[in-house]
Amino acid sequence: MQSSHYFGRLRNCYKLAQRINLRALTYVSSSRKYRKQDMRDLWDIRIEGACNDMNYNAWHMRDALARTGVYLDRRVLADIAVTEPRTFRAVTAIAANKTTQAIEDGGLGLLPSGPNINIHSKL
Repeated sequence: MQSSHYFGRLRNCYKLAQRINLRALTYVSSSRKYRKQDMRDLWDIRIEGACNDMNYNAWHMRDALARTGVYLDRRVLADIAVTEPRTFRAVTAIAANKTTQAIEDGGLGLLPSGPNINIHSKL
């Protein structure tokens, strides 16, 4: 069934088709972890690129968003960074506000950075 789309000699010779199909399945299962790693790297690169445009650190952003209670994973942040730059800028402003708060207030206690958007409440 898995080799029914083959044509020519591969379709006529059952053993040959079975051998080639088994080899293909071996490569698919062994390269699955590499595909996942490539996607994680792509998401991180997209997030870091968008954060660098706003003069902000991507790792501080993920930590500050978790402290704020905004639980967005890499994939969602990367999609927002590519498709909705204004929304990503707002999310980065929330993280930058949390970054500048004192450690006693749950922030990171770092110097101000990020987009220049004023947030009027403590998150």
